[in-house]
Amino acid sequence: MNDDERLRLARRLTDALPAPEEIRDDWGLFIMDTVLPNGVWSRPGLSQRDRSMITIAALTACPGGSRTVSAARRSES
Repeated sequence: MNDDERLRLARRLTDALPAPEEIRDDWGLFIMDTVLPNGVWSRPGLSQRDRSMITIAALTACPGGSRTVSAARRSES
């Protein structure tokens, strides 16, 4: 995937997420590099529990993230 294709995919990801325009592209690329297959999320070394805790912490730090975490907890019950 070339840089233009990566940027287009990153923008598609951030279309669905709240992000200020000035960080939109970087945020999308960060998501691609961390969460998508072959990203940090799939690397060995952290348990699924630890990865989930990191994700919950990151979501909680984002505006509106606590609502996302609460919804995730309700869906697990």
